[in-house]
Amino acid sequence: LRRPAGDALGGGEHRLRGCRGVQGGGCGPRERRSSFGWRVRVERGTRPERPVHLCFAMLPPEGTQDIRAEFQIGAGADVHFIACCTFPRAVRVRHQMDASMHVGAHAAMEYTEIHFHGPHGGTEVLPRARVVIDEGGRFLSLFSLVHGRVGTLRLCYDVSAGPHGVAELT
Repeated sequence: LRRPAGDALGGGEHRLRGCRGVQGGGCGPRERRSSFGWRVRVERGTRPERPVHLCFAMLPPEGTQDIRAEFQIGAGADVHFIACCTFPRAVRVRHQMDASMHVGAHAAMEYTEIHFHGPHGGTEVLPRARVVIDEGGRFLSLFSLVHGRVGTLRLCYDVSAGPHGVAELT
């Protein structure tokens, strides 16, 4: 989050640790007592040259991380988000996200979620998203666990696509 180049958001445990604006848009942090979140807006026609990095970690072996997110991608924009989620000592950790994503007409949004876990398999990974894709828009969501073990994995995406809209969830 401290590198001068690139756009980024980061959260640890129950707090948003940093929010560096999104090229051609804005980033508004939101913190509540038991959760944190943000609203990302990418303006019409914006095409950031680098991905926007979202970094989340839960270092204690137990706890809950509750993330609330809103993404607004303007018409004709094209943006890639990379979320890195790290839970190296998880014995009993609940990582949940509730997101609202709107992809404008002829816009594209890619959301790559990469998880790094410890050996215990003690993480519940529970992302939920409501995705609306306007006419000719594209939404791509990729999930991968590249290290360690997950305890429970429940991906719940509700997608509504307009004419010629495309959604790929892998």
